[in-house]
Parts: sequence; structure tokens; C-alpha cells
Amino acid sequence: HYHINMVALMKVGEWLDYLRDNGVYDNTRIIIVSDHGRGLNQFEDLLSDDLCFKDVMALNPLLMVKDFGSNSMATVDTFMTNADVPTLAMKDLISDPVNPFTGERITSDAKSSGEQRVLISTEWRVAYNHGKTFLPGDWYAVRENIFDLNNWTSLGNW
Repeated sequence: HYHINMVALMKVGEWLDYLRDNGVYDNTRIIIVSDHGRGLNQFEDLLSDDLCFKDVMALNPLLMVKDFGSNSMATVDTFMTNADVPTLAMKDLISDPVNPFTGERITSDAKSSGEQRVLISTEWRVAYNHGKTFLPGDWYAVRENIFDLNNWTSLGNW
């Protein structure tokens, strides 16, 4: 894991340097996001035998944002999800954005309305797990800080 992650981050660094060298870094919104994290058992206080995935870091994907006019990225501890990316991308560019396929407003409000549901499934292959329903898996509810194991509740396997 170390080698591939380091090479990927080095390449991101080269790209950011290219943007700086060409005078567009400061006036560019940059969003870098991964689809999932990886549990590597690095942080003992984030491990739990009560969770089927054992390591909370397995559900902590990379999400980096550098906004217009900024020359750096900062760490924030607010609850974020991959679903925040459309809202982050359109912030201050499109007022009241709407999903063209559903007609629904694009917003991140739902994540603040209480606990979030998380499905952990070992069947990730699209050939088997596709369509509008999910195959059975372990469901959890999480609220606020994902790094506090007390904020996780098992909802069972269904």
C-alpha cells in the first residue's frame, strides 16, 4: 500500500507544481477524492471488533479541496462524504444547482439531518451488485465524527 500511495501522491504533487509554474494554481478550485479508504490497522484507537470492517479508516476516503484564491489545502474536521463533491464543485459558481436527471436540488443538507447509513459489502463487483438495490451486507449508522467509535451503531446484516 505504501508504494502505490506514495507514487500517486508524488504525481499529484507534480501536477500541482505544474499548475503553480503556469500561474493557474491560485485561481483554480481543485478537488481530489477517492472512492474509499483502506483499513491498515495503523491507529489502535480506530480499531473495533464490534465493526465488521474492524478499522474505521476503511471508510475514510481521501477528500482534498483547494478553493479559488487559496494557495493551500487545510485539514478540517467537519463531517464530509464523497457525496459533498458536487456541492463543493458548484459552490459560488451556480446558485441553486439542480440535478439535470432527477430535477432535485444539489445540496449536502442530508448529511446534517442526523445519522448516516453505511453499507459494507464484500460483493463490490458490478456484475453481481448492480441496479437500484444492494445485495445483503452489514449496515451501520454513523453520526458526526466517524473517528469516535461510540458514534457507530450496527443495524445488522440485510
